[in-house]
Amino acid sequence: MWALISCSLFCLAGSFDVTIFKDPMEVLLDTAVRLECKITNYGSDTLNLDNLAVQWLFTYKNMTKKEIYVFNGGKHISKKAGVRMSDDLLKLGDATLELLRVQFEDEGQYTCAIFITPSKVEKSASILVSVKPRVSLSTKHFTVVSGSEGSVRCNIIRFYPQEYTIKWVKILSGSTETVVNDICTGVPVPDKDGTFNVSSVIRIEPTMVDNGAIYKCEVRHKTFSSPWITEAKLTVEEPEKTSGGAIAGAIIGTLILSTLAFAGLFFVYTTRFKKVSPKFTKISKPATIRHQEEALISCQVIGFRPVKISITLWVKRSEQEKKKIYCWNNTMLKNSDEEANLLSNGKGCCDESFTPNFSLTSLKDGNSTVNCVIKMWPDMYSDNGMELTFEVQHETLWIAMEEKITLEVVGVPPKISDILLPPRIIHNELVSLACSINGFKPKPLKIIWYQLWGAGNKKEIAYLDKDTKRLLETNPSQTNKFNHYISEMQYEDKTYSVISVLNIIPDIQEDMGIKYVCEVHHEATDKVEKRETKLDIKGTPKLEQIQSVPKTPVAGESLKLSCRVNFFYPKTIRAEWFKDNEQNPLESEDSEPMLGNNALFYFTSNMTTVATRKDVDSKYVCKVYHESLTEPAEIHWVLDRLVSAPKLMEIEIDPPSPEAGKSVTLSCKAYDFYPKENKISWIRGFDITGQKFESEDTEQDLSTGLYYRKSKWTFIPTELDHGTEYTMEILHVETSSKPQRINRMLNLKGIPSISDIILEPPEPVYGKELVLTCNVSNFTTQSITTSWLKQNNKIYEGITNQGPDPDEGGCYRFSSSLKLVPNAQDYEKEFSFRVEHMKFTKPIVKNAFVSFPAFSPQVSKIKVDPVSPQVNQAVSLSISLSNYVPSGITVKWFKKWKPYTGTVINSLPQVAENGLFSSISKIDFQATLDDQKCEFRCEVTHEETKEIQEKDFILCIRAGDDDEVDEPVSDEMKSDDEAEDMDFVSDIRCETENPKAGQPVTVACTIKGHPMDSTHITWFKGVYPYEKEDVVKKIALPDGSFKCALTFTAEKEDDGILLQCDVMTEMDPISKFFHLKLS
Repeated sequence: MWALISCSLFCLAGSFDVTIFKDPMEVLLDTAVRLECKITNYGSDTLNLDNLAVQWLFTYKNMTKKEIYVFNGGKHISKKAGVRMSDDLLKLGDATLELLRVQFEDEGQYTCAIFITPSKVEKSASILVSVKPRVSLSTKHFTVVSGSEGSVRCNIIRFYPQEYTIKWVKILSGSTETVVNDICTGVPVPDKDGTFNVSSVIRIEPTMVDNGAIYKCEVRHKTFSSPWITEAKLTVEEPEKTSGGAIAGAIIGTLILSTLAFAGLFFVYTTRFKKVSPKFTKISKPATIRHQEEALISCQVIGFRPVKISITLWVKRSEQEKKKIYCWNNTMLKNSDEEANLLSNGKGCCDESFTPNFSLTSLKDGNSTVNCVIKMWPDMYSDNGMELTFEVQHETLWIAMEEKITLEVVGVPPKISDILLPPRIIHNELVSLACSINGFKPKPLKIIWYQLWGAGNKKEIAYLDKDTKRLLETNPSQTNKFNHYISEMQYEDKTYSVISVLNIIPDIQEDMGIKYVCEVHHEATDKVEKRETKLDIKGTPKLEQIQSVPKTPVAGESLKLSCRVNFFYPKTIRAEWFKDNEQNPLESEDSEPMLGNNALFYFTSNMTTVATRKDVDSKYVCKVYHESLTEPAEIHWVLDRLVSAPKLMEIEIDPPSPEAGKSVTLSCKAYDFYPKENKISWIRGFDITGQKFESEDTEQDLSTGLYYRKSKWTFIPTELDHGTEYTMEILHVETSSKPQRINRMLNLKGIPSISDIILEPPEPVYGKELVLTCNVSNFTTQSITTSWLKQNNKIYEGITNQGPDPDEGGCYRFSSSLKLVPNAQDYEKEFSFRVEHMKFTKPIVKNAFVSFPAFSPQVSKIKVDPVSPQVNQAVSLSISLSNYVPSGITVKWFKKWKPYTGTVINSLPQVAENGLFSSISKIDFQATLDDQKCEFRCEVTHEETKEIQEKDFILCIRAGDDDEVDEPVSDEMKSDDEAEDMDFVSDIRCETENPKAGQPVTVACTIKGHPMDSTHITWFKGVYPYEKEDVVKKIALPDGSFKCALTFTAEKEDDGILLQCDVMTEMDPISKFFHLKLS
């Protein structure tokens, strides 16, 4: 079946070839034979049997093709006894079919069709069946009296095919003569097993000269490589004299035989003299007469005498005239065919639907019987309702005798299989849907393919018309997506099979969940049947080339290999990394599969390792496992080049305690780098020195294969060099993007050294004690002055000093600490420690920038004063802002969704006990009746964190003292339903889990109670609106609301970006805000 499905792809270029057995191939009856069919040039050592289909077809003596063997999807289907195929050979591309015992009916043409989706190749060749004849003589030695006649018979039996030649040869006294006279060779007679027999007789009238002659029978047949020869020897004898008694005996015998013959004739005449009229038996017919199916109709004309009789067949079809189609009488048994078939077309009957066969039987009582058997192949369009009449004429009848029947011819409805699909359906790869329609007749059939979705939505794809047998283009716009193909086959019983194949290129977005329906209409039987299927479409992962970071791996450093996998569906997927031939997978980390705009998923698999020299030439393989694959997809990356970055030893100073004006040597060694090329520089502070330094030649460590190099710099320092940082830098050619450096500060004896400021704790907390410490050492006199500053303003409180105290080198050391409790006013403030000494021409300052976090304010609910205001009474609405830093905030008030035009009072931020700012914002106004149930909103924006917070409040007004008081409603007190009514736009939420830079991110909000088409929505990223419509989508939801989603590819700079959604309806605009946090 699957072979016929793939027939639809015959027009595609084949990617393989097929070789078949020699044409024609001679085989002997009852032997086993292999019909070779081998697949070549298919590009691999073994075949995947899931993608292979094989179909063997047989054509017997130019008749209709028959399917005899099918292999599809790992299943073997034999439709003929005594044939087989091997799975093991199929994997190697050998689709040879074995015939275990060849018979005559196996002779014909064989077609081997190979289908490797989406290509098809077929080849045909024939076999000829032969049977080797058996040749024998009637005698090996025969004796003939001279002057009389003798014969020898050469028997040739059980041979096939019929063609042969026979020759007689006479050998006498060393001479050879071909005999051409007195030879009688019969006509080959078929045997019941299909072979032929024939005899050839040679008549001989020898003389005594022929005594000792040899007669040879030479037979040639295609199964003989050379003539088959058998021989007989002739002996000739002298004749004997004839006696008179024998002649007399012959005369007497003749008289006796004549007497007996006369008596027999007299008996026959007397028993057949009386005339008897014929009678009809009931006409017999099949219970069901089917279109183009053999039907036997029979009756007998019995018990008549004399034997002379005439029987005529008449037919009457629908409104046609009655027509004579056949006439039979007993003289047809002895007259010529021309005389018997005066009404016929040469076949005995002038109507091709009928084959009459009448036979006469004479009984012992002298009566006769005619058996009338009519074999017919009715056509339901012409023969249904036909009247068939038997008419008998006999000399005992005054008028002709008739017997008639009416025929009812019916069609055979089709049997329709379920739609056959391949094991896997891959997105955007050609797939065939096949509907097998079998065993029907007559032929007219209508086939319709269509799509079905939703509540009866229907789209017609293909239509096969019964008359034109062509595809009617019902949807020209999808010509490239769909293609239709029909494979037809007619069987010996005149039934038909049709396989309707719809080729489609499936698309996950368009075809997932869609039903494909094949509807079949059989006109003759009024039968309509449908078969339907849904496509389970999968996307096959496509692996991009493995990328390495860094591009040139460095020994001993982290090496990250990444493989991006695209276009797969469904979401579940697994990736494993392997090194060389190791069986255990390496540790790896995979990103979450993301859904792209094409409805297919993608993700990246990462493997991080530390490469060493022994890993050079190692192969790293990424294998991806997915249900759309029969075996893992894989891609590899070879570590063909590995460099080693230099390592640096500590810079050595000689002497260890250098002094100004005296020579000092700085030396350093770079080691374990590869390859060899490098350049060394010495740097004083930030400037590359122009002074001469010495660097040895680069040498190789033979034990490791890596290189090393030493360098030193000798110079005379001055007091200005004290506290200067000296650096040796090696620029390695292969790792030049990150030169290796090592530095050391040069401290000259007798000149103060000042440490960096140390924070305790290292991460300060508002309202918690913080200690800043700075140490001064290596100075020779106790005359030193220090001070602490904040933003260049001197600090007097919280300072603790220790020293100066002598150290072990004959110099002094000093330590100073600043203790404080930081608050919001210390945000982004700089602290400094200043040192003054006689050796310094100007003070030395060490700075510490204390980093504190920023906090958004905690916003209280809106408070009203008084709680139940009356008309014309002064009302105050306020909110409290607490626990924020820095102080920069913006407060906006809104009334009925419009900016409040009255006075807004914002208090100055005050530092609370916890060290953070707090403040109050309020509005004052005179209440009116219009303010009843009026909604107020306060929007607070923290400038540093960019966070926007909103609070809502509904004001309730009393008209007088006796009125009932409605409790004011704030946003915290609203029920879910009320809040939903007031705020028809939901907060923005991020639908992408763990959003990351470089990947698509989707944010969305929901809008209720407003039509999707007339609602205008604008998205902003920062201050810039999105202009492209393809990044913004509106999606209707089942409850009548709709969702508006923004999808964009995030960048690193988008971390913390403010996203804004403006919703415009017939009411006032609504804005929603969201801060994007990237993982």
